[in-house]
Formats: sequence, structure tokens, C-alpha cells
Amino acid sequence: MNTTPLEPPEPADAQPAEPQPAGPQPAEPHAVDADPAPDKRSGASTGTIVWGVLILAFCAVVLQQTLAPGTVDPGMWVTGVVLGLGALLLVVAVAVILRGRR
Repeated sequence: MNTTPLEPPEPADAQPAEPQPAGPQPAEPHAVDADPAPDKRSGASTGTIVWGVLILAFCAVVLQQTLAPGTVDPGMWVTGVVLGLGALLLVVAVAVILRGRR
């Protein structure tokens, strides 16, 4: 069994650390950037939106097949999801183009 201490003991003549005042500490001033770094992006990416829509569509198919099986053709679901994703991607593309013009 290893009984050596992890840290050496403090010498007996060591000065104690300065006591910290009680209460809230004033915030240290820090530099504020006028514009954020160019590699920091805000908002959701297009991939996140597309995968979210795909998962929601899959959940809708499962729910529809559970509650009313056989009432809607699965091929119609696939066609609707593809058309919906295409429209969503067009809307996102137009939004990105219009945002870039500012």
C-alpha cells in the first residue's frame, strides 16, 4: 500500500493566505469586443433544421399508422415530406441570400 502524500506538507513558518472579504466581489473589468468573432455562428444550421423535419415527419407517419392504419398511402407521405423539405430549403436559401445583402 502506498502511503506517500500527494502534496508536500506546508512548512510551519509559512504565512497564511490573505483572508477574502465577505460579500459579493466587484466584477473585474474586461474588454468588450465590438463585433463577435467571425467563426462564431448563431442560430440553427440548415442540417439541424432538415434532420428535425425528417424526424418529425417520421413521427407523424408512425402516429398516423397507429391511430388510423391504412388510411393514407405511405408513398404519399414520402412525396409530401420530399416536397415539404424542398420548399423549406428554398425558404432557408432565400432567407440566407436576403440576410447577406444587408
